[in-house]
Amino acid sequence: MSYKVTGGQTFYSVATKYGLSASQLKSANPDVDPDKLQAGKSLKIPVYATHTVGKGDILRVVAEKYGVSVDALMKANGKTKNYVEKGEKLIIPYPKK
Repeated sequence: MSYKVTGGQTFYSVATKYGLSASQLKSANPDVDPDKLQAGKSLKIPVYATHTVGKGDILRVVAEKYGVSVDALMKANGKTKNYVEKGEKLIIPYPKK
């Protein structure tokens, strides 16, 4: 997956958003200097999976299926409300170990 960095984000905040360590994000982006990240730069994000929401799916059920928290799922998908629509594609971050 590709992610465009916005103003004020750091390399480490992007890694945290997707449940990655800085070294995992660095290995996916060897040409990027973590200390000189600029807005507008695209990063490759290794994600655990993507999930297309089906009938009856709610964030809690999707989170349990992939072993992540609802908060992590909301954060990775930029959600402020615990709500999904049928057919919506969700990014599943790596589960915390």
